[in-house]
Amino acid sequence: MMTLVVIAALVIAMIVITKLIITKIGKSLSDNALIPLPLWMR
Repeated sequence: MMTLVVIAALVIAMIVITKLIITKIGKSLSDNALIPLPLWMR
């Protein structure tokens, strides 16, 4: 049971981190190159 909890926590952490990285990259790109965020949401 503990291994399942650890795996679930790792998966959730990876999803959250990837979402943060994607939003940071999208914001920096939109700020630098004036690329609208809706293009990245597709």
